[in-house]
Amino acid sequence: MSLPPSPPLQRDRQLSLKILLIVPFVTQVIAAVGITGWLSIQNGREATQELAPKIGQEVSNAIETHVRGYFGIPLKILQTHGVSAQVGILDLSKLAPEASVSLGNQEFDIQDFGNAARLIWQQMQQAQNLYFFYAANPKGDFVGVERRADGNLFFHLSVLDRFTPLSLETLANKISPSQKVIYELNREGRSNQKIATNDYDSRLRPWYQTAMQKRRVTWSPIYRFVALQVLGVTASLPIYGNDGQLRGVLAIDLPLTQIGEFLTSLKIAKTGQAFILERSGTIVAASTPMLNAQILNTPQRLEASQSHHPLLQNIFVTLQQRYPQWQNLAAHQQIQLQWQGETQYIQITRLQTDEGLDWLLIVVVPEQDLRDRIDINTRNTIVLCILALVCASVTGFYTSKWIAKPVEKLIEASHMLANLSASADLATGRPYRPIETANVRELSILAESFNQMAQQLQISFQALAQSKDELEIRVEQRTAELAEFLSLQKATFEAIADGVVAVNQAGKITSYNQRFVDMFALSPEILVQPDCLLRLEFLSTQMISHEQFMTRSQGIISHPDQESYDLLELADGRVIERYSCPQKLDAQIIGRVWSFQDITARIQAEQGLEEQKTYLRLIIDSIPQQIFWKDTNLVFRGCNKNWAASAQLESPESVIGKTDYDLIKDAHLADIFRHHDLQIMSSNQPELHVIQRKLNPDRSGHSIWLDASKLPIIDGEGKTIGILGVLDDITERKLAEEALQAEQEKSERLLLNILPKAIADRLKQVDGIIADSYESVTVLFADIVGFTNMSSEMAPQELVDLLNSIFSNFDTLCETYGLEKIKTIGDAYMVAGGIPVPTDNHAVAIALMALDMVQKVQELRELTGRKLQIRVGIHTGAVIAGVIGTQKFIYDLWGDTVNIASRMESHSEVGKIQVTAATYELLKQQFVLEERGAIEVKGKGQMRTYWLVAKGCSKNH
Repeated sequence: MSLPPSPPLQRDRQLSLKILLIVPFVTQVIAAVGITGWLSIQNGREATQELAPKIGQEVSNAIETHVRGYFGIPLKILQTHGVSAQVGILDLSKLAPEASVSLGNQEFDIQDFGNAARLIWQQMQQAQNLYFFYAANPKGDFVGVERRADGNLFFHLSVLDRFTPLSLETLANKISPSQKVIYELNREGRSNQKIATNDYDSRLRPWYQTAMQKRRVTWSPIYRFVALQVLGVTASLPIYGNDGQLRGVLAIDLPLTQIGEFLTSLKIAKTGQAFILERSGTIVAASTPMLNAQILNTPQRLEASQSHHPLLQNIFVTLQQRYPQWQNLAAHQQIQLQWQGETQYIQITRLQTDEGLDWLLIVVVPEQDLRDRIDINTRNTIVLCILALVCASVTGFYTSKWIAKPVEKLIEASHMLANLSASADLATGRPYRPIETANVRELSILAESFNQMAQQLQISFQALAQSKDELEIRVEQRTAELAEFLSLQKATFEAIADGVVAVNQAGKITSYNQRFVDMFALSPEILVQPDCLLRLEFLSTQMISHEQFMTRSQGIISHPDQESYDLLELADGRVIERYSCPQKLDAQIIGRVWSFQDITARIQAEQGLEEQKTYLRLIIDSIPQQIFWKDTNLVFRGCNKNWAASAQLESPESVIGKTDYDLIKDAHLADIFRHHDLQIMSSNQPELHVIQRKLNPDRSGHSIWLDASKLPIIDGEGKTIGILGVLDDITERKLAEEALQAEQEKSERLLLNILPKAIADRLKQVDGIIADSYESVTVLFADIVGFTNMSSEMAPQELVDLLNSIFSNFDTLCETYGLEKIKTIGDAYMVAGGIPVPTDNHAVAIALMALDMVQKVQELRELTGRKLQIRVGIHTGAVIAGVIGTQKFIYDLWGDTVNIASRMESHSEVGKIQVTAATYELLKQQFVLEERGAIEVKGKGQMRTYWLVAKGCSKNH
C-alpha cells in the first residue's frame, strides 16, 4: 500500500499544475487578441478601398436608370403616337376645328377638334406626370394641353390666319399672323374661361426648327420654362408622309426638377454627393438642396466653375486637366481625389442617348464615411479583446485552482481507482447528431437536362437549315429548267413556219414572230400601234376585198371565246390561211392567238410537210414534258422520247399501233383512260393542267406527281382526228410546295402563341409599331402568395411543374371567357378583357375568371398538398395596347389603368379579389360585392375599393 506525499511536495505539485494550466490558455488569448486587432485594422482598410467604388458604381447605375426611365416615357409616347400619325390614323393636318374657334370668350368642347387634339387631351389625363404635350403642322396650326401646379389642364390653341400670307420677310422679322389663346379645361374637356392671348407662330419656335433639321426625334438644349421658372427640355418628333413632305411635329416639355429631387432623396454613404453636368460644364442637378436652390434661383445657367461648391469646382478642374477632350472619357470611369486631407472616391458615368443627351453623372463617396464606422468597430473589438484577456486570466486562475484540487486527489487515489469496478458510467454528454447537408445533385441533373435540350435544339436547327438549303437548291434547279424551257419555247415560237401573233383583250400585240412581220411587211410603228382597228385597216390595204376582210375580222374579235379559221386573198396573188383561238389562263380568256400560213403553192407546202414533221419530232423530243398522241380509235400514233422512257419502251416508234390494253396490265383501268379520252375528243374541249399522282412509283418507291394536259387534235377542216397528251413531272415542285405549306403552318401557330390573332394579322400587313387606344378595358393581376418561400423548399423541376400547372389552368380560363392573356412575371399573372377586339362584357368576363381562379387554386391546394394562396386585383379604365420594337414581339398594355390594377392586387388580401369603384359600377348588377372602404394606395392616395365575393345580385345595390 503506497503512502500519500509530504505537504511541501504536495504544494509544489499544485503550483506547477496551476502554472501548466494558466500559461498556455493566457498565451492563446493574447495571440488571438493581437491577431484580431491587426486583422480588423487591415480588413477595414481593404473593405473601404473595395466598398467605396462599388457604392459609387451602384449609385451611378441607379441615377442612370432613373434618368433614362424619366426621359424614356416622353419618347415612348411620341413614338407611339408618331406611328399613328405616320400611317394616317392621327391626322396632324386638321388640328383646328372645321368651324374655326373664335379667339374671344366662346366656349367649346375638346370633341369639336380633330383626333390629334382629343388624343393629346386623353394622353394628358392618363399620364399624370406629363407637363405639356402639343402638336403643330406646316400651316401654322398649334394645339396643346398643359398641366400646371394645381393639377388643372389648360388648352393652347393657335390657328393661322389663312388670308395672311407667311412670306420670307415675315419669318425673318418673326411677325406672327396668328394668335395663341389659352383656355382652362374642366374634367369633361370643356373650356371654363380664357386665360391669356398672345402672338404665337409655332413654325418659328426652336423645337419646331430643330425637329425639321434633325428629321427625327430629338431633345432640345436645356432652357428655363417661362411658366414654371424651372429648367427643362423639349422632345420633338417630326412626322413625314410617304411623299417626303412634313405633316407636322409632336412635342413634349419635360421639367428637370424631378431629377434634382431624386438626387436629394438618395442616401449616398454618410456625406456622399451626386452631380449631373452637361458637356459645357453647366450644372443640371445636384444632391445638395442648397446647390439645387442656387440652380433654380440663378437666372442664367449655373456653371460648375462658378458654383459655391468647392468640391464640385475641384472635381471639374481635375476633369478638365485629365480629359481636355470629353470624347476620350470612358463610359464608366473611377478616380480618386485628395480634398481637405481626405480621399474622395469619384465615380464618373457618361450618359449618352441617340436623341441628343450627353451628360456626366458624378458620384462622390468620401473615404471617411466608411472609415468612421469601421474605426469604431475596430476600437470596440480591441477593447473587448482586452477585457476578454483580463477575464480569461482571472477565470483561468480560479479554474486552474478548481481543477488542480480534484486532479491532485485523483493522483492520490489513482491506486485506489485501479481496484475500483470499471462498470461506472462516465459518459454524461448527449450524443451528437450530425447535420445532414443538402444534396445539390438536382442542380447537376437540371444543368445536364438543359444541356441535352440545347444539344437537341442545335441538331434540329441544323437539320432545318440543311432542309432549307436543299429546298433552295431544288428551287434554283427548277427555275433554271423553267428558264431553259421558256428559251426553248421562244426559239420554237420563232422557228414556226407560220406567222404567229398574240394579242390581249384590248387588242394590243403581246407577242409575234418574224414570219408574221415579213408576211405582211409590217413596220415597227404598226406593231406597237395599240388600236387594233387601225392595224386591221393597214392589213386590209393588202387584201383584194377590203370590206369583206374588215367584216370577218371584226366578227372574230366580237366573239373572244370562239376559234376561227378563214382564208385571206391578197392583192399580190398570195393566199393566206388564217386561224385564231382564245388564249386562256386556267379558265379565263386573256387574249387571242392568230396564226397565218401562206398556202399559195400547195405543192411547195406538201413537199415541206415531211421536213416540218421531222423538225417537229426534234422539237417534241427536246421538250422536257412527256408527249403522246392517239387517233380517233385511241390507237397510239406517236410519242416523244421522254414518254417512251417513262412507259419503258425501247423507242418512240415502238408505241405506234399499240393501245392502252397493250401498255396497262389492268384492263379496267385501261377502259377508264379510253373512256376519258373519248369524252375529250367528242366535246372538243381540252383538259389542261390536271395534277394527279402516277399509279406506279419510281424505282425507289416514291410517288410521282404529274401535271397532265389532254387536247383534242383538230385538222384544218375543224374535224377531230385524235388526242394529244402532255405530262410534266412536277414531283419536286409538289414536295417543295408541301414543305413550304408545312413551314407556313408552323410559323402561323408559333405567331398565334405569342400575339393575339388580330394583332398578328395586322403585323403581316403593316410594318412598324402597333399602338391602339382603348377607352374601357378591364385589367386583372393575380399573384401566388408565399411562392418565394415555397420555391426554397422545392426542387427546381418540381417548382416549374407546379407553376406550369397553375398557369395552364389560368390559360384555359382565358380561352373559356374570351379574354387576352398579356404576360406572366415570375409567379404573377396578368390578363385583360376588351382587347384587342373591344367588347361590352369585358368586366363581367374578368370577374367570372377571377372567381374561377380562386376556386382553381383551392382545388390545386387540396390536390398537391401545397399551401397555395392567391391574391387578385381588378381595375377598369383606358389603356394603350400594342406591339413595339423590332425583335421578340410581345403584346403589352400601358397607362394608369395597368398601374392601378397592379396596386389593387398588391393591396389585396390572401384569397380575396379586390376591385376599384370603376369596376364595381360595371359588376354591381350581376355579382355580390362587399365594400371594403377607402384604403391608401401608393401614388394615388385614398381610393374606395370593394371585395368581389360571388356571382349574383349585390347586397349593396
